[in-house]
Amino acid sequence: MTTITNTFGKLKEIEEVISLFHDNMTLMFGGFGG
Repeated sequence: MTTITNTFGKLKEIEEVISLFHDNMTLMFGGFGG
């Protein structure tokens, strides 16, 4: 049970990192008239 919780927690962290990274990419490429 603990393993499942830890895995889910890591997935949530990765999800946040990807979301943050995606926002940065959008800002960067938005400057190219995209």
